[in-house]
Amino acid sequence: MAIKKVLKVRPVEGRLVTNYEHQANGTLAFVGHKAKRDGAVTRWKLIENVVELPDRAEYRHAVKRGDLKAATLETAKICGTTMEAPNA
Repeated sequence: MAIKKVLKVRPVEGRLVTNYEHQANGTLAFVGHKAKRDGAVTRWKLIENVVELPDRAEYRHAVKRGDLKAATLETAKICGTTMEAPNA
């Protein structure tokens, strides 16, 4: 049995990346964010520093675009990008 790769990423403030595993279950969610409802308005607040995700093309592309940041050198290598310091 093959070992599934895991991507360790940091969400970026203001950039919403769909969490495809939650979406498959019928729930709207974004990687590392939580919904905050204020009446009829929903805002998405950054709540997680490092998130583990399955190795999917959608997440690899989000890292390449800068919508997510690689949190480990292994993730950066898988995504074909570089790893930045957490506060960069």
